[in-house]
Amino acid sequence: MNILYITHNVNLRSTTCVIDAAIQNLPTGQYSQMLVFPERGPWQTSLVAQGIKVEIRPFVVPEKSRPIEFIRNVFYWVKLIKVNNVSIVHLNEHDNFPMIRHAAYVCRVPVIVGVRFVLEGGYAKWAFGGRDRPAKLLFTSQDQFNRSKGEIPANVPGSDTILFGNGRDLTQLTSVPCQRNATREIWNVTTGEVVLGTASVIRRRKLLEDFIALVRKLKNKGFAVKGIIAGGGKFADPEYVSELKQLIIDSGLQDIVIMIGNIDDMAPFYQAIDIFVSTSELETFGMSVCEAMAFAKPVIGYSGGSVAEVLDDASSIAKVKDVDALVEMASTLINDPELAQRKGEQAKVRAFSHFDAPMLANRLHTIYQQVLRDYKK
Repeated sequence: MNILYITHNVNLRSTTCVIDAAIQNLPTGQYSQMLVFPERGPWQTSLVAQGIKVEIRPFVVPEKSRPIEFIRNVFYWVKLIKVNNVSIVHLNEHDNFPMIRHAAYVCRVPVIVGVRFVLEGGYAKWAFGGRDRPAKLLFTSQDQFNRSKGEIPANVPGSDTILFGNGRDLTQLTSVPCQRNATREIWNVTTGEVVLGTASVIRRRKLLEDFIALVRKLKNKGFAVKGIIAGGGKFADPEYVSELKQLIIDSGLQDIVIMIGNIDDMAPFYQAIDIFVSTSELETFGMSVCEAMAFAKPVIGYSGGSVAEVLDDASSIAKVKDVDALVEMASTLINDPELAQRKGEQAKVRAFSHFDAPMLANRLHTIYQQVLRDYKK
C-alpha cells in the first residue's frame, strides 16, 4: 500500500507526530510512504536522511481567478499520484484539502483528512460538501468533534468521522539520560523548592497570566515554589510575551517565575519539574500534557477543551479561569508527595497505553485497511 502524506509543517511538532508515528511504525513490508512539503525544514531533512521519499512543492489553493495555475496544480498532483501508484492520500491539515481534492477525485484515490482545529465559519461545508469529499475525517478529541460537528456537511456520514486522538513516540522522548539536577541548577532551584512547569506556544489562549497568578498565590500561602514557562520562537505572540514578562516584574516574581524561551529538547524540562500545569483555554489535544504524563509528572490544569480527556482525572481538572482551584490542587500535591507520585505513575500508564507511537500506527493501519475496502466496493 502506497501512502502519500501531505503536510505544510516541516517541523516535527504536535500536529505532525501522527505521521511520524506511521512512518516509523507501520509494517515496512506492507507500506511504502512518501511526503510532500511546501518547503525544506528540520523534520523534512531528517526524513530524507532516513531514505524516505520527499518532494518539495509550493502549496497552491485553487482560485477561479487563476485558471492556468489551477490546471497546473491539478496536473502536478495527478501525475504524482499516478507515477507513485498512490493508494491513499493522507492530508495532515484540513485547510489544504482544496489543493488536492480535484486530483484525488480524477485519480479515484481516497483522501484521509486530519482536522487540526475546530471547524467553523462554513469552511467544512464548502470544502467537504462536494462529490469529492474526504473518505475519513480524523479528529483529535471528543471536545473538538463536538465543537465542529455542526459544520460537517450532510454528505459526510457519521461513520466517516473518527475520533483518532494524537500522540508521539513517547519511548524515544523519555529514553534519555536524566538531567534533572543539572537543569534545576541552571534554574537556580534551591533545596526544598517545588517546581511547577508549563510548556506551550505562547499565545493569549494559553492564559499564562493564570500560571503566574498560581505561583504567586502558592508563594503567598508559604510554599517554596518556582514556576518555569517554556515556549517561544517564531510561533509565539511577541506582544503577549512582553506583557507576561512585565507581569512577572510587576508581581515581584522575577526570582521564582522564569521564562526560558523555546527549547527543542524538551526532555530535560520535564525531568526537572515536579508538577505540570496547563492553563490553556482551548486545546484540540494537549501534547505537552501528554508528554508530561509520559515522564510520570502529576498534571493539573483547566479543562481546556480536550485536556480533561487526555488526562482523564477529574480531581486534577478545574474550570477555565478558576485559579483558586488550581491553587488547591497544587497545594494538595505539594503537601502529599506520595499522592503526587501515584498520580504521576497513573498518568504515565495512561500516556503509554493511549498515545504512544505504536498505538497510533495500529489505529492508522486499521483505518487505511477499512478505507481501501470501502473504496473498492
